[in-house]
Amino acid sequence: MAPPAAGAIAGRSDLARKPGPMGAFLDPALGVDPLPSWLELAFPGARAALVLGPDGPIDAVAVYAVATTGHSGCLVARIGPRGMAVNCTGLWALAADGLSLRTRIPAELATGDGEFRGDGILTVDSAVDVLAAEWLADGSFRIARDPE
Repeated sequence: MAPPAAGAIAGRSDLARKPGPMGAFLDPALGVDPLPSWLELAFPGARAALVLGPDGPIDAVAVYAVATTGHSGCLVARIGPRGMAVNCTGLWALAADGLSLRTRIPAELATGDGEFRGDGILTVDSAVDVLAAEWLADGSFRIARDPE
């Protein structure tokens, strides 16, 4: 199975949102309760919305929008069994400017090809793609996967 084509990824990220940057947390289809243990450890007491599931267009990659108890909004990408990339900003900045996260992901992650150790890390050099996630100030999300 080939990785998805570069560009915008269809799916949950394209759903209509309630207005405002925190609208995803009002959408019961996106709410995550209880939080996965790894997310609860990283962000105790936070609220989360699953923007892109790990069984979606990019196998083994999930993207969460997280509202922390410290008045921050975060985009969290779970990559494989142990990888994680995070970018956070204050809620005022999120409401004004949105938030973006760009991180490298192994091209083989979507196909299951490649030589992975038990921790999800490739044992040989690999081509990488770039996962770009955006949490827009209007509460919508855009997710794309582009070759590096």
